[in-house]
Amino acid sequence: MQTCYPLVTSSLFKTTTMFVGELEFGSIPWTSHPLNNLIFLAFIFLVVVILMNLLNGLAVSDTGLIKEEADIVGKKAMIETITYMESILLGTTILYASELY
Repeated sequence: MQTCYPLVTSSLFKTTTMFVGELEFGSIPWTSHPLNNLIFLAFIFLVVVILMNLLNGLAVSDTGLIKEEADIVGKKAMIETITYMESILLGTTILYASELY
């Protein structure tokens, strides 16, 4: 049986890159210096994991703001439609909110 990663540390680094899913571990020129390991782990957790989650969180919060604005526009359109239908049924002229702006 042939092992590609005889050391435990190289197996952990391969597992970490598989966890991220965007990096190709085989194409990284690798030496067994401890500083390389530290920089690699810092890059994975700071850049890939934390910043990508932050971007996703910002996108979700923007979606919530858009939904709130769409709800207000929808309610305004509903009020104008009800007002228009009442004016047709009652035969009166009513000033609409859209005519004010």
